[in-house]
Amino acid sequence: MQNNIVFISGIHGVGKTTLCNNISSEFNIPYYTASKLISDVKKIPFTSLFIDGIDTNQDLLVSAANKLIDRNKTCILDGHFCLLNKNEEPEKIPQKTFELLGLKSIIVLTEDVNTIWYRLKERNNCEYDINLLKELQEMELAYSHEISAFLNIPYIVLDLSNSDNESLLSKINDLLSV
Repeated sequence: MQNNIVFISGIHGVGKTTLCNNISSEFNIPYYTASKLISDVKKIPFTSLFIDGIDTNQDLLVSAANKLIDRNKTCILDGHFCLLNKNEEPEKIPQKTFELLGLKSIIVLTEDVNTIWYRLKERNNCEYDINLLKELQEMELAYSHEISAFLNIPYIVLDLSNSDNESLLSKINDLLSV
């Protein structure tokens, strides 16, 4: 299996969709979202940040990715390394998911947790525990680094609170060239 997936992660509300749309447009590469691939297979949309059946969903993601993604071309997949489970606790996605996806590189997005909290409040009309969001973002960072080391693939962290779009795209271009 070719490793041509640039995996862009970050917690809900960090800004993955906006950045991924910009990257897809700027570099003319396909863009997929893990949640949409899973939802399409399950035929039901995600309506909550608190996910039941995280392991099962990741098996569905791998299966959908293997069917839909052209392994001969670089593409973007936005997703997570950690999610909030149905008990509202941070949970790591199984390592095997990332092994089976065939990742080329990892880009982790971070943002000020207060900004994320506000975005989620506006988007979901719900106030989440800011300490839980902070814990989730810290776990996302640590576990994504662990996975990149395990897979021996390039890894960068982009702090969206301290970056402009042009510098972000320049850093991403460098990573796509690897």
